[in-house]
Amino acid sequence: MASPTRRPSLTTDSITIILNEMELEELTQTFHDYTERLQPKIEEKYQPAISIHEHVAYHGSDTTISDIDFEMSEHFGFHIGSKSQAKMFGDKLHEVTFRYSNLLRLDDLGTWSAHSIIQSLKALGHMDTATATPIYDEPNAAHQDKMLRSAIVNAGFDAIVYNNQVEQKNTDSYIIIDKKCVTSIRCTSMRRPSIRA
Repeated sequence: MASPTRRPSLTTDSITIILNEMELEELTQTFHDYTERLQPKIEEKYQPAISIHEHVAYHGSDTTISDIDFEMSEHFGFHIGSKSQAKMFGDKLHEVTFRYSNLLRLDDLGTWSAHSIIQSLKALGHMDTATATPIYDEPNAAHQDKMLRSAIVNAGFDAIVYNNQVEQKNTDSYIIIDKKCVTSIRCTSMRRPSIRA
Protein backbone atom coordinates (compact mmCIF):
# COMPACT_ATOMS: atom_id res chain seq x y z
CA MET A 1 0.00 0.00 0.00
CA ALA A 2 1.38 3.40 -1.00
CA SER A 3 2.08 5.93 1.69
CA PRO A 4 -0.56 8.71 1.78
CA THR A 5 2.22 11.34 2.18
CA ARG A 6 4.16 10.15 -0.83
CA ARG A 7 4.04 12.55 -3.79
CA PRO A 8 3.09 11.06 -7.14
CA SER A 9 6.08 10.62 -9.42
CA LEU A 10 6.36 13.06 -12.29
CA THR A 11 6.26 11.52 -15.70
CA THR A 12 6.29 13.03 -19.15
CA ASP A 13 2.56 12.31 -19.48
CA SER A 14 1.67 13.89 -16.13
CA ILE A 15 3.73 17.02 -16.89
CA THR A 16 2.06 17.30 -20.34
CA ILE A 17 -1.40 17.12 -18.73
CA ILE A 18 -0.46 19.82 -16.17
CA LEU A 19 0.93 22.11 -18.85
CA ASN A 20 -2.13 21.64 -21.10
CA GLU A 21 -4.42 22.66 -18.24
CA MET A 22 -2.47 25.90 -17.55
CA GLU A 23 -3.51 29.19 -19.11
CA LEU A 24 -1.08 30.99 -21.45
CA GLU A 25 -0.49 33.78 -18.91
CA GLU A 26 0.30 31.26 -16.18
CA LEU A 27 2.66 29.37 -18.51
CA THR A 28 4.49 32.58 -19.39
CA GLN A 29 4.89 33.56 -15.73
CA THR A 30 6.14 30.07 -14.82
CA PHE A 31 8.68 30.22 -17.66
CA HIS A 32 9.99 33.60 -16.46
CA ASP A 33 10.18 32.44 -12.84
CA TYR A 34 12.23 29.34 -13.62
CA THR A 35 14.42 31.16 -16.17
CA GLU A 36 15.28 33.76 -13.50
CA ARG A 37 16.08 31.05 -10.94
CA LEU A 38 18.40 29.24 -13.35
CA GLN A 39 20.40 32.38 -14.22
CA PRO A 40 23.96 32.23 -12.80
CA LYS A 41 24.40 34.57 -9.85
CA ILE A 42 26.86 37.40 -10.46
CA GLU A 43 28.78 38.24 -7.34
CA GLU A 44 29.23 41.96 -6.79
CA LYS A 45 32.82 43.01 -6.26
CA TYR A 46 33.45 44.49 -2.83
CA GLN A 47 34.36 48.15 -3.06
CA PRO A 48 35.57 49.67 0.19
CA ALA A 49 34.31 53.14 1.08
CA ILE A 50 36.65 55.93 0.00
CA SER A 51 38.11 57.85 2.93
CA ILE A 52 38.31 61.60 2.37
CA HIS A 53 40.98 63.43 4.36
CA GLU A 54 41.33 67.17 4.90
CA HIS A 55 44.66 68.91 5.36
CA VAL A 56 45.88 72.48 5.86
CA ALA A 57 49.19 73.68 4.40
CA TYR A 58 50.67 77.02 3.37
CA HIS A 59 51.79 78.85 0.22
CA GLY A 60 53.95 81.95 0.04
CA SER A 61 53.97 84.54 -2.74
CA ASP A 62 54.44 88.25 -3.39
CA THR A 63 50.83 88.68 -4.50
CA THR A 64 47.50 87.79 -2.93
CA ILE A 65 46.03 84.56 -4.31
CA SER A 66 42.34 83.72 -4.08
CA ASP A 67 42.21 80.93 -6.66
CA ILE A 68 44.70 78.54 -8.25
CA ASP A 69 45.71 79.45 -11.79
CA PHE A 70 48.12 76.83 -13.11
CA GLU A 71 48.80 78.97 -16.19
CA MET A 72 50.35 81.67 -13.99
CA SER A 73 52.59 79.27 -12.07
CA GLU A 74 56.33 79.14 -12.80
CA HIS A 75 56.49 75.60 -11.46
CA PHE A 76 54.63 72.35 -12.03
CA GLY A 77 51.43 72.44 -9.96
CA PHE A 78 50.70 74.58 -6.91
CA HIS A 79 53.24 74.00 -4.13
CA ILE A 80 52.25 74.13 -0.46
CA GLY A 81 53.95 73.08 2.76
CA SER A 82 54.65 74.27 6.28
CA LYS A 83 54.52 77.92 7.35
CA SER A 84 58.33 78.03 7.53
CA GLN A 85 58.61 76.78 3.96
CA ALA A 86 55.96 79.19 2.66
CA LYS A 87 57.64 82.22 4.26
CA MET A 88 60.66 81.68 2.00
CA PHE A 89 58.64 82.49 -1.13
CA GLY A 90 57.11 85.94 -0.58
CA ASP A 91 55.55 88.35 1.89
CA LYS A 92 52.01 86.96 1.53
CA LEU A 93 51.14 83.83 3.48
CA HIS A 94 48.20 81.75 2.25
CA GLU A 95 46.47 79.10 4.34
CA VAL A 96 45.31 76.39 1.92
CA THR A 97 42.78 73.73 2.91
CA PHE A 98 42.48 70.77 0.58
CA ARG A 99 40.84 67.34 0.54
CA TYR A 100 42.27 64.12 -0.79
CA SER A 101 41.64 60.39 -0.86
CA ASN A 102 44.81 59.20 -2.60
CA LEU A 103 48.14 61.03 -2.52
CA LEU A 104 50.97 60.22 -4.92
CA ARG A 105 54.16 59.83 -2.88
CA LEU A 106 57.30 60.83 -4.81
CA ASP A 107 60.89 61.67 -3.90
CA ASP A 108 61.90 65.34 -3.79
CA LEU A 109 62.72 65.86 -7.48
CA GLY A 110 64.10 69.37 -6.94
CA THR A 111 63.17 71.18 -10.16
CA TRP A 112 59.94 69.21 -10.71
CA SER A 113 60.27 69.23 -14.49
CA ALA A 114 57.78 67.23 -16.55
CA HIS A 115 60.54 64.84 -17.65
CA SER A 116 61.75 64.11 -14.10
CA ILE A 117 58.17 63.52 -12.91
CA ILE A 118 57.41 61.18 -15.82
CA GLN A 119 60.61 59.18 -15.18
CA SER A 120 59.63 58.82 -11.52
CA LEU A 121 56.06 57.78 -12.40
CA LYS A 122 57.33 55.16 -14.89
CA ALA A 123 59.80 53.78 -12.33
CA LEU A 124 56.97 53.37 -9.80
CA GLY A 125 54.70 51.71 -12.38
CA HIS A 126 52.15 54.57 -12.38
CA MET A 127 52.65 55.47 -16.05
CA ASP A 128 53.29 53.44 -19.19
CA THR A 129 55.18 54.44 -22.33
CA ALA A 130 51.99 54.92 -24.36
CA THR A 131 50.82 57.59 -21.90
CA ALA A 132 54.25 59.15 -21.41
CA THR A 133 55.29 59.56 -25.07
CA PRO A 134 52.78 62.27 -26.15
CA ILE A 135 53.57 64.22 -22.97
CA TYR A 136 57.31 63.97 -23.65
CA ASP A 137 56.76 65.10 -27.24
CA GLU A 138 54.60 68.15 -26.39
CA PRO A 139 56.74 71.24 -27.23
CA ASN A 140 54.63 73.77 -25.31
CA ALA A 141 55.65 73.68 -21.62
CA ALA A 142 52.24 74.88 -20.32
CA HIS A 143 50.39 72.26 -22.40
CA GLN A 144 52.89 69.61 -21.32
CA ASP A 145 52.27 70.39 -17.63
CA LYS A 146 48.51 70.31 -18.19
CA MET A 147 48.73 66.91 -19.91
CA LEU A 148 50.86 65.56 -17.09
CA ARG A 149 48.51 66.83 -14.36
CA SER A 150 45.56 65.23 -16.18
CA ALA A 151 47.44 61.92 -16.53
CA ILE A 152 48.18 61.82 -12.79
CA VAL A 153 44.56 62.66 -11.89
CA ASN A 154 43.29 60.02 -14.35
CA ALA A 155 45.57 57.50 -12.64
CA GLY A 156 43.52 58.07 -9.47
CA PHE A 157 45.64 60.57 -7.51
CA ASP A 158 44.47 63.87 -5.99
CA ALA A 159 47.81 65.53 -5.25
CA ILE A 160 51.53 64.84 -4.91
CA VAL A 161 53.29 64.58 -1.55
CA TYR A 162 57.07 64.48 -1.10
CA ASN A 163 59.55 64.59 1.74
CA ASN A 164 61.15 68.00 1.32
CA GLN A 165 64.95 67.90 1.20
CA VAL A 166 65.61 71.61 0.53
CA GLU A 167 63.35 73.95 2.54
CA GLN A 168 62.91 72.57 6.07
CA LYS A 169 64.27 69.08 5.46
CA ASN A 170 62.27 65.93 6.19
CA THR A 171 58.95 67.76 6.26
CA ASP A 172 56.16 66.77 3.88
CA SER A 173 55.33 69.24 1.11
CA TYR A 174 52.46 68.95 -1.36
CA ILE A 175 51.79 69.80 -4.98
CA ILE A 176 48.17 70.50 -5.91
CA ILE A 177 47.46 69.19 -9.42
CA ASP A 178 43.65 69.46 -9.39
CA LYS A 179 42.23 72.69 -8.03
CA LYS A 180 38.87 71.00 -7.36
CA CYS A 181 40.39 69.38 -4.26
CA VAL A 182 41.11 72.81 -2.72
CA THR A 183 38.26 73.95 -0.47
CA SER A 184 39.65 77.31 0.64
CA ILE A 185 42.57 79.71 0.27
CA ARG A 186 42.90 82.34 2.97
CA CYS A 187 45.55 85.03 2.59
CA THR A 188 47.29 86.47 5.65
CA SER A 189 49.65 89.40 5.15
CA MET A 190 53.11 88.69 6.46
CA ARG A 191 55.30 91.66 7.26
CA ARG A 192 59.00 91.18 6.84
CA PRO A 193 61.21 92.80 9.49
CA SER A 194 62.48 96.20 8.35
CA ILE A 195 66.23 96.80 8.16
CA ARG A 196 67.34 100.20 9.46
CA ALA A 197 70.63 101.75 8.40
